[in-house]
Amino acid sequence: MKHIEHKIKPHLPTIFQLDIPYILIKADYDNETSINVQIYDYVSNSLQILQTQMRMYNECIILYETDNPDASYQELMRRTEPYADLYEEREDINDMILYFQHVFNKIPNPTSQDMMRHPDDPAESFFQKLSTFLNKKSDQLKREQQDRKFKHCKNNRRDNIMNLQIEKINMYIDEVGPAFHEIMRMKDMKIKNITYDI
Repeated sequence: MKHIEHKIKPHLPTIFQLDIPYILIKADYDNETSINVQIYDYVSNSLQILQTQMRMYNECIILYETDNPDASYQELMRRTEPYADLYEEREDINDMILYFQHVFNKIPNPTSQDMMRHPDDPAESFFQKLSTFLNKKSDQLKREQQDRKFKHCKNNRRDNIMNLQIEKINMYIDEVGPAFHEIMRMKDMKIKNITYDI
């Protein structure tokens, strides 16, 4: 992988060189802005970053194939596994964005209760994907934070930004988690009621 990174480094998008902490970039939020609007913005920005990563990784794969024309099929498949994971994550993010937009069309500044209030919508799948996504991002940042401590990297500005990002994502998780548990509780009650009716 280091060989690939060395080859692709001159062509990396500027956003990766700057390492922008996009979670801290606010639009026109005020005290009345729903936290769900803020989560939506974070998810949308994540999609843009992910698409850039996918383009970059695709270039890595092409360069590897060009430099190694005799590489085995198994080796090429091993190289494409991370791209497949990114593709799957992109599909989940697109699903979440569509759900957000569907709710926003009815209620521009929704509460979590509003996000759950549409029985015809796939709310369970949405909250499950969103909860998994946010927890994954939180875990990634915490692992990076631990790695920095282990390597004795001292950069107060970078550490402060990372702490702010973790704090913000945890705030999102605290909003999404209870809503997801409530949906699962309502689903469980509905199943029990159907069972009793039978």
